[in-house]
Amino acid sequence: MIILLTGGCKNGKSSLAQKLSVFLAKRKNGRLYYVATMKSTGEEDDERIRKHVEDRKGLGFTTIEIQEKIHRLPMKAEKIDTRPKETEKNACRASGAETVESESARTYLIDSITALLANEMFREKEPAERSSDGGEGGSGAAEFYIDREAPERVAGDVGRFIESAKGCGEASGRIKDGSEVSTPAKGQGVDLIFVSDGIYSDAAVYDGDTYLYRKGLGRLERVISDAADLVIEMCAGVPIIHSVSAEATGDVELMNMMKRDVNAQETADVAARGALIVGGASQGKRAFAKEKFGLKDEDIYTFNRDDEAIPVGYKAYEHIERLVWEGRHSIYELSDVLPKDEVLICEDITCGIVPMNREDRRWRDDVGRLMQALGAERQIYRVICGKGTKIG
Repeated sequence: MIILLTGGCKNGKSSLAQKLSVFLAKRKNGRLYYVATMKSTGEEDDERIRKHVEDRKGLGFTTIEIQEKIHRLPMKAEKIDTRPKETEKNACRASGAETVESESARTYLIDSITALLANEMFREKEPAERSSDGGEGGSGAAEFYIDREAPERVAGDVGRFIESAKGCGEASGRIKDGSEVSTPAKGQGVDLIFVSDGIYSDAAVYDGDTYLYRKGLGRLERVISDAADLVIEMCAGVPIIHSVSAEATGDVELMNMMKRDVNAQETADVAARGALIVGGASQGKRAFAKEKFGLKDEDIYTFNRDDEAIPVGYKAYEHIERLVWEGRHSIYELSDVLPKDEVLICEDITCGIVPMNREDRRWRDDVGRLMQALGAERQIYRVICGKGTKIG
């Protein structure tokens, strides 16, 4: 089984990926691996990694850190030495062990291909390659360069990796760069779950290298989706299935995991309960709300970033994403105090390139969490091109 999970930041991708991975591994009594690809660049990344580790604690994952060359992940029953080598420092190592026992029934959660591509495209120079004066940071400072061939190379690596899992390649051998690649016998039972990030829906005009990175990630997603049994987009904590194979369609247990929590769905479907409407900028969310719920302009309150209180007497509230700007309000406090029987309209700012400004990054993350929290007890509508679809 091959699954691709994508969507905006903090929309529930990792949570569902972990849930699916544990289910697939337990069902066939196989080994469960978390393939961590993020390379920390500072305190924010350290904290993000810490939270991910905490989230999967006790779920039975063996963590393998692979920051590049994904095709080197073992695909046959053998012991693989994952200690860092001098020429490939930190490219592949097991967490808390020197070897990883690779067995016939295995599930790999690869989180994420976004970081995998970034690692290979935006690279740090080796000490011998640095300028004598160390650049702007002085002697010994890190220097970076952009590998513009990385998108094509990583797409090939991911394709070979998928072929190995599906048993489509040769029994064993080397690829043209000299790296070894192993391929399992058919029916060996390898499941792959890939996590990516939807970074394609923002209005900024980026430089050529950022554009190349975003285009490269889109290419990686297409390589995976062409082979995938399930392609899922997460929005406000709700899985939206874009593609499903015959095998996955017939897997009732698996498909039931895509359904919204029964209690939450029953709560949200009760008459007079509220709704959460999400969508990108200028997609027609307000017009859809007016038509769907019979609202007038005077029924809708539009929040400003400096609003401290939530006014009463309105049937709908627009731009609720502004309430968490600069951490002004607690996400969980808002989920309690915002009217549960009214219409909430939120601009989805979670599907773009990661902002350079730290406060903007925090705001983007908080909006994703807010959409999940508010959507848990409400009907959820997603508006694109003026058309609203109920997704949860």
